[in-house]
Amino acid sequence: MEPALVAVHNSPSAGVPGVVDIKDASVIGNGGVIFSLNLLVSTDVAAYFVLALAGFMWTLIAISHCVLQQRYVRRRPFVDRPDLAYPPVTIIRPLKGIDLNMRRTLESSFCQEYPAHVEILFAVEDPNDPAIEIVHELMHQYPKAAARVLVGQDNVGINPKINNMLKAFAQAQNDLLWICDSNVYTDPGTLRRSVDLMLDDKRVGVIHHVVFSETPTTFASMLDNAFLGTNHCRMYLAINAVGIASCLMGKSNLYYKSALDSVGGIASFGQYLAEDNMIGQALWRAGWRHAMTGDLARQPVDVSSIAEYWSRRIRWVRTRKYNVTFATLGEPLTESVLLGFLTSWALQYLYMFNAYAVFATFMLCWAGMDMLFFYRINHGPPSSWPWFVLGWVCREVLALPLWVVAILGDVVTDKQRAANILFTGNKGHRGRQDDFLLVLFSQLVRFSDSCQVAPEANTTLGTPFLLSRTTVKNNPICKCTCDLDTPAVGEQLPPQATDDGKRVDSDRCNEEIRDGFGWGYSFLWLKRWIRQAVSLERRLMDAKILKIWRLFGLQPMLGSLKCRDFGGRSFEGR
Repeated sequence: MEPALVAVHNSPSAGVPGVVDIKDASVIGNGGVIFSLNLLVSTDVAAYFVLALAGFMWTLIAISHCVLQQRYVRRRPFVDRPDLAYPPVTIIRPLKGIDLNMRRTLESSFCQEYPAHVEILFAVEDPNDPAIEIVHELMHQYPKAAARVLVGQDNVGINPKINNMLKAFAQAQNDLLWICDSNVYTDPGTLRRSVDLMLDDKRVGVIHHVVFSETPTTFASMLDNAFLGTNHCRMYLAINAVGIASCLMGKSNLYYKSALDSVGGIASFGQYLAEDNMIGQALWRAGWRHAMTGDLARQPVDVSSIAEYWSRRIRWVRTRKYNVTFATLGEPLTESVLLGFLTSWALQYLYMFNAYAVFATFMLCWAGMDMLFFYRINHGPPSSWPWFVLGWVCREVLALPLWVVAILGDVVTDKQRAANILFTGNKGHRGRQDDFLLVLFSQLVRFSDSCQVAPEANTTLGTPFLLSRTTVKNNPICKCTCDLDTPAVGEQLPPQATDDGKRVDSDRCNEEIRDGFGWGYSFLWLKRWIRQAVSLERRLMDAKILKIWRLFGLQPMLGSLKCRDFGGRSFEGR
């Protein structure tokens, strides 16, 4: 007697989903039965996961609207407390060039309704910067304001904003600092409401404000306006309302200088392009909570073309993908088009819903919630509803291809300067800046220290490719400190060095670095953290393991290393 085949069908011809049909085994063997059932179960799990994800996203949308109603529609009034209870504040404004409506944005710092002393420091790199003239006009208009212009630059890393602000941090007279970008306008009561939150809860060490764009003048500006006023703002409020991790942007932040000094000081963050995210994470891990007021960091939109909008969004994703890696990987699943497509597939697969009707309903509901969100946080309609809706549609359609392009590359540009995002793993600051696969693996290992590679332009790059018990300082590409005993910075490597009992020639080390840092250095990284030095290294050096290592692209990724610093100089690994 032939064994029977049990197959489950979810097609209309099979009747009710889940009906079990018995078929002759001559058609498919028992192995096919197991494979079919496993595939079916996997598809069911995927469909239910999509529905769960859709439910989660709609929950976040609901949370964002609740926060919007509580915090921004019903703005918190000033707390009734004596003026002497307010601490003095230093406002730091980094400047470079002329921004849209710059006089209005900078003037907002002079117009803050704050009962205590306010110091305003404008940090400029170039003494001939045209922004200085605007600041001098404002200082003449408000002679009683304690405002100063600080000119000069300290080079502590690749981040130009940190390099520019360092002198202001050094000369700030107050412990409470408000870092506000030059292109941000804030309402007169923003500072007082922010300090009120910090005084009400001593655990709060960071106050930040959500970015909101205004005055779009081009269609590209409308795209940016639609993104910041809906998707970005909505997710920003929802994530911070949940409050399970640090999530902030550096457009407008208040924090204590002493708290920042306790986590390494402002100079230690100069090696990161996304310094705001790294500062927030460091303060969060130090025990300081983050809070938000009902004020907006209003940014006049100045996007002249679609290409410029594309470049701005690319820079955002690329600087975030190494700081919040898993969140960035899952970002497409939070976008309306892809999530709507997957939801329509899941409902059709599980419950025979019409996929086209589901997708259309999903997108209409999503668009309606976004339009309502924008109207409420803007306290009124956009400048043009038709153009705004068209900008919103284009923004949603471009979201997925933009994300793909951003993930596949590492170069970012900012005001005609370019840099290659690389991996860093400094002790105390778990940055993410190099090959994406290594970043994913590093998040699983959760290491806290690694070798650092610093090109001659004082750009700090980190790499988990460690040279065993060797310090290389004299190769023309980079300076690499990789000694397990942590030698002093600047220590010179002698012509011959000892490496695990063997003589190692420094020229050969340099040659190996130029040839790609050598796959063997990766094994020492594993050895250092898994604590199985010799046995693990021997197993990994097996030829079969090496083939797998190369299969995932881990061998050549530093062999073709290319880095352009903000000065435009290039450093290549070959």
